[in-house]
Amino acid sequence: MRLNIVTQAACGLLVLGLNLGDAAAAAPLEPFVARYEVLRDGNSQGEAEMRLERIDGTRWRYTTEVRGTSGMARLSGFSMREVTELTEIDGQLQPQSASAEGGISLRRRSVRTAFDWAANEVRWSGDVKDDQTGPAPLSARTVNPQLLNLALAQGVRDGAEAGTTLSFDLVNRGHSDTVDYRVRGQEAVEVPIGARTATALHHRRTDKDREITAWIDPQLPPAPLRVLQRDDGEDSYELRLIEVR
Repeated sequence: MRLNIVTQAACGLLVLGLNLGDAAAAAPLEPFVARYEVLRDGNSQGEAEMRLERIDGTRWRYTTEVRGTSGMARLSGFSMREVTELTEIDGQLQPQSASAEGGISLRRRSVRTAFDWAANEVRWSGDVKDDQTGPAPLSARTVNPQLLNLALAQGVRDGAEAGTTLSFDLVNRGHSDTVDYRVRGQEAVEVPIGARTATALHHRRTDKDREITAWIDPQLPPAPLRVLQRDDGEDSYELRLIEVR
C-alpha cells in the first residue's frame, strides 16, 4: 500500500490559489481528528487518521498517520507518519516545515522538508536521491503533498463554485509543478460516516491515465469525505471517512 491515496490522491487547492473573485471571507481553521478506511482495488487495506491542532496563535500542526490492517499491507508491517507545520493568516496556508517517515517493516525511510520563505525556496533531505534535494521555488500558491488535503477542504469551505478551475503549486522532492482541479459541483456521497451531499473536485494527470476525485462537505471540519484515485480507468486507491470530531 502506498501513501499516495492520503497525500497525493487528495491533491487539492491552496486557498491563495483560488480564483473566486469577491467570495466571502475565508473560513477559519478549526482543530479536528478524522479517521478513514483505506482501500486498494476495492479491498480494505488499512486505516488513516488526519489530525489538525493549533500550536499557538497562527501556527498549526497537521499530522497524517496510516497503518496497514489487512492483506499485504498488514503482513508487511506498513505504516507511515507525516507532519507539516504551517501558519494561517487571513486564509493563507503557508507550510513552514514537514517530515515523513515509514514504509514496510524491512525498509523504512525518512524525508524532511525545509521551507525558506526569505529565500523563496524549499529543500529536501534524508532518504532522497541527489536530484531530489532541490531547491525548488516557492510561491503564494505553494503547498506540499500532505497539506493538499487540508487546503482542498478549506477551499471548498471558502465557497468554490461549480465550473471553477483551481490551481496551485505542488512541491515534492526537488520539483514544483502546477496542478489544476475542476470543481464539478454537488454530488451524493455514501461513506461509513453516512450519506451526505458534497462538493466534488476532479483532477486528471496529463502524463499518465490517472484521475483523482475528492468530495468535500463544507458543513464539516476541513477534511475530505471521500477521495478516489483511478488508474487506467480502474479504481485503485480510495479513502472513505469513518468519523470526524
